[in-house]
Amino acid sequence: MNLFNHNRLEQTTAPTEWPVDVDECKAHMRLPSNLTSQDGMIQVLIETATGWAEDYSGRQFMNATWEATWNHFPAFLNLPQPPFSSLTTFTYVDTTGTTTSVSSSIYQIVSDKNRAHIQEAYDQSWPSARPQSEAIKVTWVAGYGAVGRAVPAKFRQAILILVSTLYEQPDLVVTGMTAGEVPFSAKQLLGTDRIYAGV
Repeated sequence: MNLFNHNRLEQTTAPTEWPVDVDECKAHMRLPSNLTSQDGMIQVLIETATGWAEDYSGRQFMNATWEATWNHFPAFLNLPQPPFSSLTTFTYVDTTGTTTSVSSSIYQIVSDKNRAHIQEAYDQSWPSARPQSEAIKVTWVAGYGAVGRAVPAKFRQAILILVSTLYEQPDLVVTGMTAGEVPFSAKQLLGTDRIYAGV
């Protein structure tokens, strides 16, 4: 069962920056700053660790664009990957088959640090949509910001711990980390604001 109620969800524009950089990881692991031969590998570890941390926490750390579709208008259009930053587009296919923007006067966005959804505004109703697959489409920006320092310190610290773990156990990059192989400290940092499906 799809507890987030969307038909399809995908990231359409990935972040261009990461929550931590190579130099921060070197400092955390007490590696010489002039040891540049491993910079490429450390960058791969940053990307791997960030992906794991986002999946585990249910959050989007750096700004990215997401797109979700629905086959019809539900009561609430849930937007996962918090925190919600801004709405980009909100369209539907009308009964004539024309893709049309939903008027901002008939809906409102309700969001906090853990969740976001779109609902009908007071005394308003959704327009009539053609009964077809992916008739409703929403794109939005999620994330704490466009620079790494915008990400809360606890999440950045967790990523540094994960990078250090992957650096010491490179086989995990290939086989993939399981929750049991992740340091307890990292899970604690990520778990304080963890989002579970349907929340």
